[in-house]
Amino acid sequence: MPSLEAIVVDTEATGREAIKELSDGQLGVATFLPLDSIRIKDVKEKFRNQQQFPGVHLAVDLVNPTAPAYLRAVQYACGDTIVCDSMSVARDVCYRQNEQVKAVTLEGEVFHKDGKLTGGGSEQSDRSARQWQQRDFDTLQERQNDNLKELEAKQTALRRLPDEADTESAIKGLEVQLKTMRQSQSTEKSKVDDVEKRLKEDEGKLRQINIDLEKVNTAV
Repeated sequence: MPSLEAIVVDTEATGREAIKELSDGQLGVATFLPLDSIRIKDVKEKFRNQQQFPGVHLAVDLVNPTAPAYLRAVQYACGDTIVCDSMSVARDVCYRQNEQVKAVTLEGEVFHKDGKLTGGGSEQSDRSARQWQQRDFDTLQERQNDNLKELEAKQTALRRLPDEADTESAIKGLEVQLKTMRQSQSTEKSKVDDVEKRLKEDEGKLRQINIDLEKVNTAV
């Protein structure tokens, strides 16, 4: 799969200008993907057949570009790489069915076209991933608490307004603000729930890895 760190540009001319700027300023080296000249290879449509290849997905089908214009770059980067639900599925496709394709599992193992297998992990990397997700969760939780505090402050200010006309005007303004804040709070809660779900999934994977390691040690 081509480098996923490449920079997408609209034309080859733009890419050449960017390379010249990097060279003139000695700013380092970068790879550019010009949308007007990159060549897209046809994907293997048969991998979209879930009856023939259950648990197999084309990587390009799993990526949603932020704008349609970037679809060519996504297709170029993903190529005909497939994503498999498990290592056993990838092993079946690459070894038993002898498909010449690059396969990546949800756990991170990579089956290369030349037969090589890349994978592995460590307790430290798992712990680091969980720490980043915990930080995301804490940030979202803090933003949600700030929204609630601001809401309470607005309600308190409303109760203290002395003049009826001012109160009516303020109420209308605050109602708009409260509606916006409730929508924001709902969005933040959804993000928090998503982070919690990912944390639980990672913890479950870690427990399974530890169980598998214990089985391997016992067998040895």
